[in-house]
Amino acid sequence: MKGIYPLLLGFAVLSLVGLLLVPRLSVQLAPSGGGQNITVSYAWAGASPLMLEAQVTALLEGTFSTVQGVKKVSSVSGYGYGYVSLELDKNADADALRLEVASLVRQVYKRLPTEMSYPQVALNTPNQQERQKPLLTLQLDGPAAAAALLRYAEEQLKPALAQVRGVYQVEVSGGNRQEWVIAYDIDALKNLQLSENQIITTIQQHFRQEALGSLTQPNGQRLLVSLNTPFSAWKGARGEVKTPPLQMERGAGGEVLAAIPIANLSGRIVRLGEIATITRQEQPATTFYRVNGQNALNMTLSAAAGANQLKVAQEVRKRITTLQQQLPAGYQLRTEYDATQYIEENLQRIGIQSGFAVLILFLFVLLTTRSWRYMALIGVSMAVCLLLSVILFYVFKVEIHLYSLAALTTSLGIIIDNVIVMIEHYRRYRNLRVFSALLGATLTTCAGLAVIWFLPDEARVDLLDFAVVMVITLGVSLAVAVGFVPALMGITLRSKAQKATPNKRVDMFYKTDYKSASDSVRITNPDEQKLIVPASSFRKGCWGSTPFGEAFYRAILHLLVRFRKTVILAGVLLFGTPIFLLPNQLEKENPLAAYYNPLFGNEWFNDELRPVLNKWLGGTLRLFVNYVYEGAYFGKPERTALYVVAELPNNSTIAQMNLVFERLEKEMSSYPEIDRFMTQIYNGQQGSMVVYFKKSHEDGSFPYQLKNRTIALSTEMSGISWNIYGVGQGFSQSLEENQTPSFNVRMLGYNYQQLEDQATRLKTLLEAHPRIQEVNINRGMGMFSNKNLYEYALQTQTGALALRNTTLSGIYEGLHQRSKRSNADIYTFMTGQYESIQVLPTQSQHFDVYQLNNQPLQSDLVTYKLNSLAKITKEKVIPEIFKEDQQYVRMVSFEYFGSGHFGDKFLTKTLDEFRPTLPVGYTAKKSEYNWFSEETRTQYELIGLVMVLIYIVCAVIFESLVQPLALIGMIPLSYVGVFLAFYWFDYNFDQGGYASFVLLAGNVVCAGIFIIAEWNILRKTDPKSPPFALYLRAFQHKIRPILLTVLSTVVGLVPFLLYENEPFWFALGVGTIGGLLMSLLILVFFLPVFLMNKREFITNDYLYT
Repeated sequence: MKGIYPLLLGFAVLSLVGLLLVPRLSVQLAPSGGGQNITVSYAWAGASPLMLEAQVTALLEGTFSTVQGVKKVSSVSGYGYGYVSLELDKNADADALRLEVASLVRQVYKRLPTEMSYPQVALNTPNQQERQKPLLTLQLDGPAAAAALLRYAEEQLKPALAQVRGVYQVEVSGGNRQEWVIAYDIDALKNLQLSENQIITTIQQHFRQEALGSLTQPNGQRLLVSLNTPFSAWKGARGEVKTPPLQMERGAGGEVLAAIPIANLSGRIVRLGEIATITRQEQPATTFYRVNGQNALNMTLSAAAGANQLKVAQEVRKRITTLQQQLPAGYQLRTEYDATQYIEENLQRIGIQSGFAVLILFLFVLLTTRSWRYMALIGVSMAVCLLLSVILFYVFKVEIHLYSLAALTTSLGIIIDNVIVMIEHYRRYRNLRVFSALLGATLTTCAGLAVIWFLPDEARVDLLDFAVVMVITLGVSLAVAVGFVPALMGITLRSKAQKATPNKRVDMFYKTDYKSASDSVRITNPDEQKLIVPASSFRKGCWGSTPFGEAFYRAILHLLVRFRKTVILAGVLLFGTPIFLLPNQLEKENPLAAYYNPLFGNEWFNDELRPVLNKWLGGTLRLFVNYVYEGAYFGKPERTALYVVAELPNNSTIAQMNLVFERLEKEMSSYPEIDRFMTQIYNGQQGSMVVYFKKSHEDGSFPYQLKNRTIALSTEMSGISWNIYGVGQGFSQSLEENQTPSFNVRMLGYNYQQLEDQATRLKTLLEAHPRIQEVNINRGMGMFSNKNLYEYALQTQTGALALRNTTLSGIYEGLHQRSKRSNADIYTFMTGQYESIQVLPTQSQHFDVYQLNNQPLQSDLVTYKLNSLAKITKEKVIPEIFKEDQQYVRMVSFEYFGSGHFGDKFLTKTLDEFRPTLPVGYTAKKSEYNWFSEETRTQYELIGLVMVLIYIVCAVIFESLVQPLALIGMIPLSYVGVFLAFYWFDYNFDQGGYASFVLLAGNVVCAGIFIIAEWNILRKTDPKSPPFALYLRAFQHKIRPILLTVLSTVVGLVPFLLYENEPFWFALGVGTIGGLLMSLLILVFFLPVFLMNKREFITNDYLYT
């Protein structure tokens, strides 16, 4: 090879670059799943979905519609909350678009209702489940009130921590700011002919500050001039006149407010303190976050999607150290919870497993080859391949987590495969003609991984980085095998050749010396170069020192090929047929029922014959489906934890939800086996608790016992929906009346009211059928998001309003006065800081539906009772309003009492008649929650796509349409090893098991590709020899590197079988080892049966030349 030294120098430089980039990789425990999206979220306490949609969501969506680089806009308006999600184009600049969206929010905020929160703009928002698992939790203590600690945390600590790169959100909980509450009596205010608006306006005017301009002095100095209303003098408790100082103490704010003059009634100044009670108290809690039930001030930090969690936590710790030095006297800031400790422990365990795997691989290669140089060449090539792969990981921003590390560890065996095959070929032929076989083996493995891009979203997120890492390492290993290995071997062989004597050839890779060429034979290789190869290598091969092994193998193949059809049939039955999945009977409405039921649906067939057929024709597939897959569950790479989620009906208060979790916390605090439990209450409708266990009890029986005790405790509290999971079989209890319906219709339109009218019209058409009792037009979009939402509607009587000389605005004002409010009425600057002031009547604390109907209200000096002017009804409303690209989405659902076939037929007929009557731009189509629907392909059906891709690749490489069929036949037979491994040892089948299916689909074929490629070369160079004899020669040439590669991969996966409870790794090891061991039997005995027929099998002794 020419240019060997520059080539090796290039590999060395690139390897050094990869080594320097290792610390810059994104390392975390699980895939983030974050995509290119921007989420704008907001809250409005007590607002209905319709109100939130009309006044907030629609306005924001219209504003964002002008943003370039947005592929899709969707929104959800729920009870008290809403968000707008912008899905970005693949090549869009997410950071620049985030700034643009934030700027648009600032522009439109003045037009939004004052009661709502400021919209939060987030990039690549983590999902809700990940947000429940904080990266770090800090606690702040000090000799100060909770409000003072909260102010310090929000004003000093939170901005400093939020500046750390990779921190997604910093939430402060456990304390509330204080506010001034001015409570007045409605009747007393009525007697003085005053109103609430007059109080609010007077207070605002009293603390009014307004810039008037600037003043230039004679010396040229400019002074800013502003109007500040001075504090009035007021009378103290003893009647003395007090004048406010320039700087008012914070505690004196109540005296300042009490002295504000509200009105002048016949020369008498009425001050605020005379008509209202003024108190300073904490604002009502909106969320709760507690650790071990303690109400300390907590700061919860979560990492951004895709961020290096270990690096983020390290930077946060450095920032905390700096902040601790700046804390006021007596203040303490400590870390209460650090999730990266578990991440580091898990990654360390994975590193130890991978290290043992590599060590076992090297020892296995050393024992089988008995050559240190051979092992050194493999080790150097592997290191170069991994370091070059790091460069691509960094360029393509691949995250390093559990699944990507699994791919990296698994790819070590494939890297060794390519290196060993190249070493054996180059040692024998001194050329690169094996490149086509290596390329085919690499492409087939990549084809098996390509199926991951077609999986459903949930499965694709977990395995996408697994596939990317495998593809990158495979591609790099091919380049290293073709470029680096021959170059390094060329230098070594050249130095050895210079030292060797003319009559002595030395093989540097094996402990064998050939004293002369008399013990060798000459073979003409495809490049027409004479190569001396020891004749003993042909005679020994892989059989040993006697020809008994090869004669025995030839006899077995002769027998198998002779009964070729029987062997193929036995292979099919070994894998199994899906006859056990056939139904006992078909419904009478099915057109095939008349033929199927008499033959396969009778009682004798189902009771007597079907069990026998299922057993003998179902094969190992039946064992896997019925006994393994049915009880399988997908585990997550996380610490053992118990999750408790509680939900209350809509309109519940956060105080009610807090009482529920206080009872749970009391129960959890009694168990010393618990390490910590974290409670997070989001609102009055939902809260969650995460319970972590001490290491000595994580893998024992206590987590299961605690789950059962928690379930028993949940049954004692009624009116609550529970979801308890994380350990063993999950528990769910829903009290909502809506269950997953039989049929759903998805409707889209650009006008909400008109879409509701069309949905109501469809409801009328459907309810005309006697088997449909009720149609729900307010169903949520999700499969299980069915929480009902009710509101009280006032149906006013126009005539009654006119008789009592009142208006709708007057009624609204009267109801508003008695309503409990969550937001302050006034924000003003007083006592040296901004304060919030809430003005409300004392009657608002105790106002129910009965008082709403019967309590006298006043409007424009007219007194009335509401039940005489309006009818109050409780109505079900849509719980959430969905929009996609500014189209409203509405789900119409119903239950059909009868045959599903007839129900589907009736719905299809009704929609066919209904669609032509819809306005332009409105659509209605059936929506199914069925994993096996046409729009949702299952991940196992896509394995057929893998086989098609492998067939295409092999057909191109072999230039044959028949030979690839033999390789395709090896794939399902290798799955027999996977089926039996999980069935015999009763292991759980999770994401790792499916990954083993994907790997085997491409990996099993590789060994066959090497043999067939060598066989094709021998057939071209020696066309007169019998095909079977040439096949045996090709088999002998390649069986040694194949055994080395397959067994080294198997041995390398053994360390991952030491932890049965480890998700992904254990199932990956069990499935891959079982499939690879089975593939060796298939390769040795079934491949020649698939590949050759009886005419090609000629028995003679012409085996060698």
